This record gives sequence, C-alpha cells and structure tokens, in this order.
Amino acid sequence: MAARVRGRAFVYSLLLGGGALAGTLLGFCGRLGWVVDLFSHFRAQYVGLLGVAVVLAVLGRSRGLVAAFVAALLANVAVLAPFWIARRAEPSTARVRVGYVNVLTSNRNEGAVASWIESSGADVVLAVEVNERWERRLVQSSSYDVTF
Repeated sequence: MAARVRGRAFVYSLLLGGGALAGTLLGFCGRLGWVVDLFSHFRAQYVGLLGVAVVLAVLGRSRGLVAAFVAALLANVAVLAPFWIARRAEPSTARVRVGYVNVLTSNRNEGAVASWIESSGADVVLAVEVNERWERRLVQSSSYDVTF
C-alpha cells in the first residue's frame, strides 16, 4: 500500500508541478509573443501549485522533482516578493482638478468656451469634438499647454 501511495503522489506531483513548472518557464519567455506572456500573470497560482507539488514529490520520494519544483517555487517567490513586502505609500493630499468640455464642432460661441476653460481653475482640461477651427481657437486663447 505504501508503494501505491508513493506512486500516486509521484504522478500527482508530476502533473501539478510539471504544469506549474512549464507555466513558470513560459512566464519568463514573454518576449516570444503575447500569448506566451499571459503565463506571467499566474505567479501566485504557480507558488501554490508548486508548494503542493513539492509535498507530493517528497511523499513520492523523488529528489529530482523536489529540486526542480523548489527552484521554480523560489523563482516565482522572487518575482512576487517585492509586491508582498513593499511598504504602503503615504496617501497624497495633492488634488488635481480636471475639467471636461464637449465643444461641439458646430458651436460658434468659442469665446464662452474659452472663457469657461480659463476660469475653471482646472489643472487639466479635456476638450472633445475638437476640429481644426476649435484647435486654432483653443491654442490662441488658452494659457494651458495645448496638446492634440
């Protein structure tokens, strides 16, 4: 019976750990393409699977698998550790005022819109439905850095 348990533990460790090991390796090969890069998103899951696989490989008495799975486990922990032990940033008291205006390309009341933008006190203003006429008007009348 003990041999049977060891055999099953070996097979399950091979399945769980092998998949997680393959995912770990593919996660480091993201430059090969976006599909391969998706494997880098599951590091925490690989840690859990590899932890279980290590226990099963120990029960299955497979030193080689234990070594491979521990190495992959440590590689994933090394990637995740900075996120787990990072200090919390102090909350900022800085406020950013954002203005939003739909200028409506058919609107001919450019002065009112430009006046509102200047008087809004916003740090950033997003103007939508801007055509070439509005672009010229906003560049001329604004104290903001205008980017299109």
